[in-house]
Amino acid sequence: MVRRAVLSLVLVACGPGASSRALELDGHDFGIVPSGLAVAALVGLRNTGSASLVIDRVDIDDPAFTVSELRGAFLHGGASIALNVQFDSRSPLRSDHAATLTVRATDGTFAKATFTGVSAFIECRPELDGVDFLGVALGRSGRQQLKVTNRSAIPDTARVTSISGADRLAFAVAPAVVEEVTLQPGEEHGFDLTFAAGVVRDYSAHAVVLVGRCPLAIAPLRGTSVTSVAECPDVQTLPDTALGQTSQSAWLVVNYGAAPVTLTQLDATPRPELRVGADAGTIGVPAARRSSSGVIAPGTARVPLVFTPAMLGDRSGTLRAVTSIAGQEQLTCTVTGRARGPDIDVAPLMLDLPADGGVGVVTVRNTAPVQDPYGTLQLLGFNRTGPATLTVGLTPQAIPPQGSADVTFSTTSPGNWLVTLSSNDLDEPAVAIVVRSAP
Repeated sequence: MVRRAVLSLVLVACGPGASSRALELDGHDFGIVPSGLAVAALVGLRNTGSASLVIDRVDIDDPAFTVSELRGAFLHGGASIALNVQFDSRSPLRSDHAATLTVRATDGTFAKATFTGVSAFIECRPELDGVDFLGVALGRSGRQQLKVTNRSAIPDTARVTSISGADRLAFAVAPAVVEEVTLQPGEEHGFDLTFAAGVVRDYSAHAVVLVGRCPLAIAPLRGTSVTSVAECPDVQTLPDTALGQTSQSAWLVVNYGAAPVTLTQLDATPRPELRVGADAGTIGVPAARRSSSGVIAPGTARVPLVFTPAMLGDRSGTLRAVTSIAGQEQLTCTVTGRARGPDIDVAPLMLDLPADGGVGVVTVRNTAPVQDPYGTLQLLGFNRTGPATLTVGLTPQAIPPQGSADVTFSTTSPGNWLVTLSSNDLDEPAVAIVVRSAP
């Protein structure tokens, strides 16, 4: 507990011969005190004058503080006496206290000082769920976080001091030297732990955690070393594919162990953009490495994937399979891809032709990226609804990515028309333009 002395002193002398009678009183800061505890401090009361004083009364204006009885105490000139001041911490959450202590002598001489303290609930049962390393292959290292949450009403510190138990050498804190962290109320922090073993079996140990003012806490650690682990190496990227077209690729699965792994119930979402190859039972292992039971031999397997994007831009999906590995029955991987193609943009979509029979212009832009090999926009034609007096200046043409073309409109009479431009943009194959000409 850190306590700080407060040198907030008040000296008062009253009446004739004031210079010969004066009291001086020390204050004190009790700091943060856990709820349910009472702490005390001795503070000095001094008669700094030359005349003797008799203490008449001692008052403090916060009931969280109590003061030893001094009524009738005799204090010679230049003498001092110690007062016992106690702070009772009883807040269910947190409360800040500041009190004024007043000491009066029978002749009216008095002194004041300030006493402060914080009463706070401190949870000495930090939330430690432990860590379970399931299915770490021989020769590899698993990494997980031990989560520590500050359930107190005040900031507190936490650190992992050591790992104990019969299998402690299989677990480690990463980095090896863990600095103390400060957690705000309700804040969670994850300490990185690793697990690696050389024999196939179950392992157990304990992480010893020190949380602030609390006793040491114990978090259980468990790990299982296995011969096989199936994983997807990072997020896999599908080939860029033209919108509405189909591309073939492979879902890469790596077996890091020394024994075969069976994959069943392969699936891909979202459908129909992603589909596992038609022969889902054949996992794509090269023939030289495929066993008679149809399992993945140690090494790499490629599951055929079909990607048919339904809209332009970045796409993502999830691949799932059931494995034969105890403790890792589900394998889930993420894939990303990009749908390429032309992207039409037309402006304006409402065109008012000049009353004098002039020409109006609508600009058609292709906003596909310059490097998009599938991005050429084909203007295929138009359809017109309204009087036949409207002339549309459009011929079928190709607009490269980031290119543009103008479509002209003119008429010899007033009217209203709806003109629909058609293109090979599968997201927006038809764009409607309203054309008006006033009388």
